[in-house]
Formats: sequence, C-alpha cells, structure tokens
Amino acid sequence: MSGEEAPPEKAKRQTQQFKRSGSKSVLSPDQKRRQAAVTDKAWRFFGSGTGMIAFLNEQHAELGGRPLDLAVNSEEGLHAVLAVLDPASKPLGSGQ
Repeated sequence: MSGEEAPPEKAKRQTQQFKRSGSKSVLSPDQKRRQAAVTDKAWRFFGSGTGMIAFLNEQHAELGGRPLDLAVNSEEGLHAVLAVLDPASKPLGSGQ
C-alpha cells in the first residue's frame, strides 16, 4: 500500500449507553403511591420545586428523619409528613 491506510472499521453501535447497576432500588407499588402523594402535597404546599425539594430531602427534627424517606417507608410516616404540610393542622410540638 502506498501510504494509504484502510478506513477504520466502524464501531458497533452500543445499545446500552450506561452500565446498569446491580444494586438497583425498586419501589413497591405502595411505596410509589406514597412517594407520589407526598410529592404532590409538598408541591402544592410550597408552590415551587426548590422549597419542596429542600423540605423532602433535609432532616426534619420534629419528624425524626427525612420526610421523603419517612413517607415512602410507611403509612404512618406518610400521614405524619402530610400533617406537617397541612396548614389547617396544629404545628408539630405545639402540645395541643
């Protein structure tokens, strides 16, 4: 060959762009329902994504954990978080 190189072989097209994690966390249907309920209520309460995201993901002293985790993990946790987001309810720790 007189200095000419053969064109590079075309790379096979990847169908999987990212490697799937073996430790994928899958929510149960009940957990998905609770996650949707608390996210919807928080969105309506705060009226913006920023306030909602901060509330759901930061530790809440009176709830004893992250509101999103509490709500997703049990019905009791969901009801406790929804109570905090209900302006008609008494504030937590008010003793009333």
